[in-house]
Amino acid sequence: MLKEEKLLLENKIILCTGFTGSLGTVLVNRLLKNKNIKEIRGYARDEYKVSEMMRKIKDKRLIPYLGDIRNLDRLKDVCKGVNIVTGK
Repeated sequence: MLKEEKLLLENKIILCTGFTGSLGTVLVNRLLKNKNIKEIRGYARDEYKVSEMMRKIKDKRLIPYLGDIRNLDRLKDVCKGVNIVTGK
């Protein structure tokens, strides 16, 4: 991870939609290498995939949220306090 990238993400809360998919998994694992990130919120709709992901990743900064991006009210709730949103 680049020094500039570490500084850019320092103390940030990041929301990663679709975090249990192939791209989301790679992104979350890369982000977790940066110890300066405050929190990563993983947002996905498949409860089984979320539980599998959380079983594999033991980092307390990764917080899972169940929901569908088409549910605007739920998405707004999850976005509260978020600095950066990523996803497909």
